Amino acid sequence: MNRKPVRPKGAALRRFAFILWTLAGVLAAAQVVCLLFWRDPWVTHTVDADTTDIGTLEGYARGHAPYVSIKNIDLAFTGYYEVDAGQQVCIYWYKGNVGGKDILVDVPAEDGGELIRKKDARESFLKAYSAEGKVSANDEIVKTLADLEGISIQAYRDKYGLSGLQIDVFHNDQERVQIYQLMLIIIIAGLAVSGLIFYAESRRTSEVPQEKDS
Repeated sequence: MNRKPVRPKGAALRRFAFILWTLAGVLAAAQVVCLLFWRDPWVTHTVDADTTDIGTLEGYARGHAPYVSIKNIDLAFTGYYEVDAGQQVCIYWYKGNVGGKDILVDVPAEDGGELIRKKDARESFLKAYSAEGKVSANDEIVKTLADLEGISIQAYRDKYGLSGLQIDVFHNDQERVQIYQLMLIIIIAGLAVSGLIFYAESRRTSEVPQEKDS
């Protein structure tokens, strides 16, 4: 009976381990690029409406960390609201002053739409309001409000002293982006650990001679 050596599987396992580590490295690099140049959901700027200038908010809106926790902003209801797929009121659009310019704020309609059924809804105010949201430059709501009055976006802004900014409280995507990035971190860690397991197995396989009967 002859016994022939079997080619060890260690080399193949090592190659697979290096592939997993390469994927982990690529995803880790993508994560860093996202944090530095696209969106950093782990930074929340605390601002006070009484002391912050509009230029600061504009910088946040253009940057990769647009999330703010704004304090002491007095809001006035614009009369505009949004409904969800079930035709339930979900957002009230207010405006508040920061640094001499008004910005729009989408406030969640926690009263189920009771406000719009009031005759004096346009006189609704939120004093010293505090909220967390995403600062963005968006003309969509301003265009809607301007169309209701039959004037241009710029004319509407000039008429009401509006800046080109809004704070999305209801549509704040900070938590969702955090979840995505946590999922990516888990995947990276899983690939790295799997690579270690396959590499360790390749060393064990290489160290144990394998033979089979002819």
